[in-house]
Amino acid sequence: MNVYFISGLGADESAFSKIKLNPKYNIIHLPWIMPFENESIEEYASRMAKSIDINQPFCLVGLSFGGIVAKEISCLYKPIKIIIISSLSRSNQLPWYFKFIAFLNLHKVIPVHWLKIPNPITNWFFGIKTIEEKKLMSNILKQSHVSYLKWSINALLNWKNNKSTSTKVVHIHGSKDRIIPISNVSPDYVINNGRHFMVISMFNEVNLILNKVLD
Repeated sequence: MNVYFISGLGADESAFSKIKLNPKYNIIHLPWIMPFENESIEEYASRMAKSIDINQPFCLVGLSFGGIVAKEISCLYKPIKIIIISSLSRSNQLPWYFKFIAFLNLHKVIPVHWLKIPNPITNWFFGIKTIEEKKLMSNILKQSHVSYLKWSINALLNWKNNKSTSTKVVHIHGSKDRIIPISNVSPDYVINNGRHFMVISMFNEVNLILNKVLD
């Protein structure tokens, strides 16, 4: 069965470099595509889904913002399973400070290119500690296109989807996620002491759950 992985904001497949699945699953990484100006997440997900072979059974695994895109794709097609990691499945789960930023349009004032610069604040929010994790995050930020980041942040803050899907969403979340606090979501699996970057920092725990859910 094909398992399509969708990474976080602008990140490439390196965010899943520690993920190992049973060989019976065919891992396919869906690359981000450049958005059109003022394109909604729904419209974007529709274009991104064109890379999926819907004639074959498939599952979706979405990390962070990728989980939101996976949810939108599942509204168009019918995956066997949807697994989201360090993400949210409904727009009403957005933390209050995201809504505050959207209300004041602060994301349109703060220079987006600042987000591409690694710093201690970013590391703290993502739960990044080791040299390897810092290097990986630095590479991810450098590869992220400014125009893509600008679009994705605006799309995220204005996302509106509280609908249930015909396919159950299986949610894996860290107990100490600082980007999306666990109090805002209702995960099926909680990784103790897991933070937003736990797909790297606690990959063994993530791998165990992923393979369990997919079987």
